[in-house]
Order: sequence, then C-alpha cells, then structure tokens
Amino acid sequence: MSLYDYWVQFVSYIIGANAPEFLYVISFVLFIVLFFGMFFLNLFKKCGVFKNAKWLN
Repeated sequence: MSLYDYWVQFVSYIIGANAPEFLYVISFVLFIVLFFGMFFLNLFKKCGVFKNAKWLN
C-alpha cells in the first residue's frame, strides 16, 4: 500500500464515513506541505539563512 492509501484509511477512520476524493487529496497535500515546511524551516534556521529575520527570533 502506498502512503496515500494509508492516509485515506486514516482520514476515513477520523471522519467515520466515506469522504469525497478531493478531501483526501487536499488534506494529504496540506499534510505533506506542513511536514516538509517545518522540516526545511528548522534546517534553514540551523544553516543561518534567516539570521536577519526578526519574525523568527
């Protein structure tokens, strides 16, 4: 099974009903964007990319 199939099972378990396909796709994309966004933000902070950014301090 792919990661998307596991995600569909997880969302179906939470909602408890069959959701439309676009809900699975949108929630999966948002999850991936947020996960990798947090990962890369921490990586960039460690590299000093945002050393002059006042909103991150």
